[in-house]
Amino acid sequence: MNFFLIRITHFVAVVAVLQFSRSCSYTLKIILYLYINIGLIIDFRITCFGTATLQQLQHIQEEISLFSLLFVRFGVPLSSAKQSDWNMNYKTLWHRLAKVYGEGEAQAIARLIYEQRYGLTLSDILMGRDSTVPADELEQMARRLEQQEPIQYILGQAEFCGRIFAVSEHVLIPRRETEELCQRIISNIRQETTADCSESSTDKPHPQILDIGTGSGCIAITLAANMPHSIVTAWDISEDALVIARKNAEYLGVDVNFENVNILQIPNSPPQTANNYSLIVSNPPYICYKERADMEKNVLDYEPPTALFVPDDDPLLFYKAIARFACKALTPDGMLALEINRAYGQETCEVLKNAGFNDIQLYQDSYHNDRFVIAKK
Repeated sequence: MNFFLIRITHFVAVVAVLQFSRSCSYTLKIILYLYINIGLIIDFRITCFGTATLQQLQHIQEEISLFSLLFVRFGVPLSSAKQSDWNMNYKTLWHRLAKVYGEGEAQAIARLIYEQRYGLTLSDILMGRDSTVPADELEQMARRLEQQEPIQYILGQAEFCGRIFAVSEHVLIPRRETEELCQRIISNIRQETTADCSESSTDKPHPQILDIGTGSGCIAITLAANMPHSIVTAWDISEDALVIARKNAEYLGVDVNFENVNILQIPNSPPQTANNYSLIVSNPPYICYKERADMEKNVLDYEPPTALFVPDDDPLLFYKAIARFACKALTPDGMLALEINRAYGQETCEVLKNAGFNDIQLYQDSYHNDRFVIAKK
């Protein structure tokens, strides 16, 4: 029997015992691992009668590397860690989460954890490097996920318009619909800028933008980053939310002036900022309490209710206040951009009309729901 045949024999033997090795004890796995690797060397020495060339030794090294990779991939550890330290990996994590989220979403959540928290790609996972992640950390995250806590809160971050924003239980998780609102605003402003190119940009004052109810600051920061010559102010009633927003602005290198202001307490008299803002944008609370029955547990149990809900008997409470303020605070050609409750599209437009706006456009989101209103005086 030559050395090549011995290598093939051992390879077949390893494949045959892989399934067994996944369920046997830790000690037996180590014995099995050592037996196969040491056995290769013994068989090599017997076959070659003690004469080892450099090429043959390289074959031994390649064989051991291959077996090591197989053992790592299928669950046999190469370290002296206890069994409880390596029994959680990508596959076991998403299988566990699938009971709550379904297979597709569970796999996406597991990949997000490995990529954002540990910097491991799908290729790394397929190579078995997921076994290097501390099992106690994964166990803690798995338990929180099984309670349907949003993965964004667990990781402490969420992506919005291509940027990573810090989030916590004090702010809403940024939604895809709000990304669409920002994209629509940026597109409209760029079109107007192009159409008005006859006037020198040096003769124009820097546009002032106000974001009402900023939360994590995702809207204000995104607009400031895409319109670098603008002066952006953002309001919120939660000081905890403003801490997160300031942190995001600093991390992303964007200048935004954050203020603790309640739009519902702004007097009806003309504000000091009359005719100052070229753009006012808001994604205020707009979900009625009666809609709670149709909402997901991960939203109801974890996201801040003050940023979500309005009274059932006054669903347009915030839009009325914003419209009154905006009609006085906007420049003559200024724009008001709102994210709205899909059930009150026409009613929101009527509120703006009664406040003094004339050019009012209602837009749908990518799910074909009434979601945005853009208006001018």
